[in-house]
Amino acid sequence: MEMCLNSWALNRVLSLTVDNASSNDVGVERLKRRLLFRNSLVMSGNHFHMRCCAHILNLVVKEGLKDIDGSIGRIRHDVWYVRSSPARLAKFKACIDEESMDYKGLVWLDVETRWNSTYLMLVSVSKHERTFEELTQKMKKKYDKYWGNHEKLNMLLLIALVFDPRRKIRLVDWMVRRYYNKDDADALKANLESSLKSIYEEYRVGFMSPQGNSDELQVFGGVSNPYGTAEFYISEGCDNADNELTTYLGEKL
Repeated sequence: MEMCLNSWALNRVLSLTVDNASSNDVGVERLKRRLLFRNSLVMSGNHFHMRCCAHILNLVVKEGLKDIDGSIGRIRHDVWYVRSSPARLAKFKACIDEESMDYKGLVWLDVETRWNSTYLMLVSVSKHERTFEELTQKMKKKYDKYWGNHEKLNMLLLIALVFDPRRKIRLVDWMVRRYYNKDDADALKANLESSLKSIYEEYRVGFMSPQGNSDELQVFGGVSNPYGTAEFYISEGCDNADNELTTYLGEKL
């Protein structure tokens, strides 16, 4: 800042306007001392530090919006989704035409540090309520086609979640009970548990002692041993180990 003042040949300064970041307080005080030393401040610099009124107004409005912050966040995500790719935006425009909307403008995505942009976003979304409903129905139809019926869901998607030690089966249990009715959720949970046992047993067979000589260690029990580690597991007694799947699922997160 001091370099800028020198380059602009400004030798008298009334005030400096900055936002309310705490780091600015330190910088402003340091600059103020240097300008006082040069006798370059008007009114001894008593009013040198001017806090940005627009930023203060933004903080005031944001404080008031905290009570509905969750709703605004969901609206912001919906608008972001629509504007995140040309294909989605084109589909949104098609929905506008299908609904015969009088308002042909698009939705705004706000800048979180500018309260007025949040206001403009909410106004634009309110004008497109029917458009969003149409878009939601189309997305729900597509979702139901692939994942709405629990019998069509590939169990490997859920098994991958279970094998994440931060979540295990508890996240899956929460998800299926949230998105499916009780009967479908119970059936999906039973299918998942059965699939987990099946994949565990299929891998476990590869660690069981083969009925034959050591030459058969590369392939036994109908399961290949591509890494040649079967002899190690047999020597370590892994064929008599407890059910590690049950142990894993029973551990705390």
